[in-house]
Amino acid sequence: MQSPVLTRRLAAILIADVAGYSRLMERDDTGTFARLRSVRDEVVDPAILSHDGRIVKTAGDGFLAEFPSALAALRAAVQIQREMARRNADVTAEDRIDYRIGLNLGDIMIDGSDIAGDGVNVASRLESLAEPGGICVSGSVREQVHGQMDVAFVDAGEQHVKNIERPIRIYRISLQPKIVLVRQRPRRFTPATRLSIVGAVFATIVVASAALLYRSDLLSPKRPVPEPPAMSLAVGPFAAADSGAQFAQYAAALRQDVVTGIGSVERRITLRRDDADRGSSGGSGAAQVIGRGARYTLKGEIRRAGGGYLVNVSLIDALSSTQAWSGTFALPDADASNRSPVAIRKLIAAVADAVEAAETRRVVGLPIERLDATELVLRGWAAFDVAPTLANAHAAERLFDAALRLDPHHVRALRERATIVDFENDVDPNPDHQRIVREFDDFSARALKLDSGDPVIWAYRSIALAYRGRWNAALEAIDQAIRLDPFNPRRYVNKAWLMNMTGRPADALALIAKAMVMEPSNPEFPLRMACEAHLLLGEARDAIEACEKASGLDPGDWIVHLFLVAAYENAAETTKAAAARAAVDRIVPGYTIAQLRAKGYSDHPAYLELAEQYWYAGLRKAGIPEA
Repeated sequence: MQSPVLTRRLAAILIADVAGYSRLMERDDTGTFARLRSVRDEVVDPAILSHDGRIVKTAGDGFLAEFPSALAALRAAVQIQREMARRNADVTAEDRIDYRIGLNLGDIMIDGSDIAGDGVNVASRLESLAEPGGICVSGSVREQVHGQMDVAFVDAGEQHVKNIERPIRIYRISLQPKIVLVRQRPRRFTPATRLSIVGAVFATIVVASAALLYRSDLLSPKRPVPEPPAMSLAVGPFAAADSGAQFAQYAAALRQDVVTGIGSVERRITLRRDDADRGSSGGSGAAQVIGRGARYTLKGEIRRAGGGYLVNVSLIDALSSTQAWSGTFALPDADASNRSPVAIRKLIAAVADAVEAAETRRVVGLPIERLDATELVLRGWAAFDVAPTLANAHAAERLFDAALRLDPHHVRALRERATIVDFENDVDPNPDHQRIVREFDDFSARALKLDSGDPVIWAYRSIALAYRGRWNAALEAIDQAIRLDPFNPRRYVNKAWLMNMTGRPADALALIAKAMVMEPSNPEFPLRMACEAHLLLGEARDAIEACEKASGLDPGDWIVHLFLVAAYENAAETTKAAAARAAVDRIVPGYTIAQLRAKGYSDHPAYLELAEQYWYAGLRKAGIPEA
């Protein structure tokens, strides 16, 4: 039998393990394992995926990752170690989880999904030489990266390591930002200059003394208190309508769920945790006390209802003490230790939407020149939300760009610019696909580097990677979005779209069913995905049912009409196919299959085969021209 041909390539290899892992496991194996799992989900995976890396394999105490460049690998390593240092700040020395990281740029061999070779071996030896919390890199990494990052390379000399014949030049990474010292030549003064300086100093002392004598006059004018930042929220205590320690415990735990949930998944909200925790209930001034430093305060009251609880929440404008919104939510679980995560996620989303609606009402009445970056984003989204048309999308785009001019690192502005780019590809009959792919990739990547904990950005990043044909990376990105926000049905519909685009519509339908169970009252987006999935499976009748419902919810979605054209033709319902084609012609006259292909949703061979068989063929039967 002929031996398989080995594939080789140059890659940056990162290897890490936990210092003192055996000791940690011996002291508390269950707790250590849980903490390591949390570190993987919250620190390691986001750092690697956000720098275009992939985890090749993991062990209990470490992992091996591959990157397309030394710069990307080092950025991920630095991000991991800096975040771990922050997490370890209040942890005892015995309980710290510290990674040693080794990094090398070298030749590797590809063996399926695994890698091996000299490049991997050198990285492994570098990892063993790194200090806990430190990074050791090879000379090849230093040559590629030197001068491109705000870290220092400390030369540790050439060292001989196990199973490597040649000596390796070692550099340790100093994670402290580099400081450039400028040496200035001593200045010489003439006698006349010295006399002037002495006089100036004496005059300064006199003026300062006079100021102190009249300090009451200086202090009497009160400076205006700055307004709280836009989209800022404090969460006050949740009152328990019924008595009992267990009920009070449930109310306190639920409030903490809301605080934690908003902080982790609703990144558009600026959460004032300290103010919320210091708040107290009761009294006419409670809103101002709880919401100090926040524009809005959330208050809640819980009461028993049947086998569960009803939660009444109200959003208070902390400046005027007026109510901006209220809502009632049912929590079906009667056990305080088993609160319903899906229901709580729905509550959190409703609160975030209410804050945004209240802020939008405030912002639209202000002159644009007075708006800060966050307020410009809100104004832009309001312009788009009036009616999601291409013209309104461009108006929103201009406001998002204005926000980025004020603050180039504004995450929400970058996120919404990605949204508009994706929308443009959907609704423009003749999109500039190359520009769209380029901009979508740029905005989503920049946003992710600024906030790798935002599940929405991970979802957008998955679409950007799919447009570039990087399907494995796209699936990793959407899985990360789901890990960060597992009780949001939209994340599962996002993954369903990827399943369709990779020729796996049956998997898409399973995800859509899960999303519909989680949130049955908002079916538009899931139905659109189900419509396409059934069409790609050749299930014309099921496709018609889903597409008709989706079309009824959004009559202007002409892509759904194109699904319907093909589904009707595939079911031999030519009269209805002609009516669906007429609906397309009213929205985008003269549309062709070539224009549809040019949108470039997917170049995956499995998808292209199904689309050709069930979608494009149906469109041709209905008379949609090829070009």
